[in-house]
Order: sequence, then structure tokens, then C-alpha cells
Amino acid sequence: MFIKFIKINVILNNFVKNILVERNIAENKIVVLPHFIKNDNEIIKEIKSKKNYVLCMGRISKNKGIDNIINIFKDIKGCNLYLAGSIENDFKIVNHDNIKYLGHLNTQELNAYIKGAQFVVSGSKLPETFGLIALESVALGKPFVGFKSGAYEEIIKNGENGYLVKDNKELEKTIKEMISKKNIFDENKIKTDAIIQYDENVYRKKIESVFLQCKK
Repeated sequence: MFIKFIKINVILNNFVKNILVERNIAENKIVVLPHFIKNDNEIIKEIKSKKNYVLCMGRISKNKGIDNIINIFKDIKGCNLYLAGSIENDFKIVNHDNIKYLGHLNTQELNAYIKGAQFVVSGSKLPETFGLIALESVALGKPFVGFKSGAYEEIIKNGENGYLVKDNKELEKTIKEMISKKNIFDENKIKTDAIIQYDENVYRKKIESVFLQCKK
């Protein structure tokens, strides 16, 4: 008995799928399978900061738009910008009372800072192939603010679990409105919706289905 296997391209999002289709990869040979959330009911201790803060996490570099985020927060009163991640390309973080660099955090530490933040922000305009930081944010019930780039639009829905903006001016306006609490989000709903869509058991069933498709 011989089992024939067919080739299936498993990718993270429709953004990449559209690129592959444009490059003549057959659409029926592509399966979109996003990252998943490990829902282990871990109790995460929220950081008890004396100051309100917004978290920016990931690679700390100019091509991730960190300089733009920093410039926005220089003029904001009553809320700090916390930066978490590894500094790349000799990026210099300005010495400012409103800016705090946390360094590279482990998963537990990072989750605690996400839990304690008003929201998570990204300054990257790069075509992200998934946008894992957005998923990490909503998985803990926190709104995410970033640019309309790459796959972010498949995770973030404006007004529901954050905002995606088109330019620097709109980013600054949205950040200031979020800090002033003009935009109120239901954090429990954000987290619940994320778990429903990206739960590890949902992922497991989908990947098993892909394996079955490969066997003919």
C-alpha cells in the first residue's frame, strides 16, 4: 500500500497568502494557520507601578519606529513610556523622565508589564508577517495601537481591541486619546475573543486537518 503526500504551504496570515498567490503559488495549496495562545490559566502578577504607563515591546531600533514613539511621549504628561526588548544597531534611548527602559524581559516578566499597562503600542511600519506583539497584547486583554502594516489588520479591529493608524499624526492623536481615556475598552472581552480565535486547542485541530490534507 502506498500513501501519496501532497505539498501544502502552511503560512501565518492572509497577507503572506496574497503575496504567494501573486507569485503563482496555487491558492488550494496554501493554508493560513496563525500562531496560538497557550491558555494555561497562569496567574500573572500585575506590575504595581506608581505611574501610569504604556508599553512598547520588541526590538528597540529605528526601523521599528521607536524614535517616533519616544518623541510622542516626551510631550505627554501623566503617563510614561516603558520600553521592553533588546537594543539593536546601537540605538540610543534618550534620557527623559517620561521614558523608562526595562531591558530584555523573560515571558513572565513581560506578561506582568503587559497586564499593568494602559495599552501596548508599536511604531513599526514594516510589513509584519504576523504581528506577534499584537496577539500577546490582546491575549492579556490589553488594547494594541500600531500602524496598518502587514498582518496587524487580521488581529486588530478598530474600536474593538485597539486601533491601527495610517500615519504618524494619527498615531500621536490616538495615543493621546487612549491615555486621556476617551476610548474605553472592555479588557475581558478583548481577552475572551482572542482566546476563542487563537486557543491552542483550536490550533491543534487545524494543524491535524492540514496533515490529513497532505495524505492522499
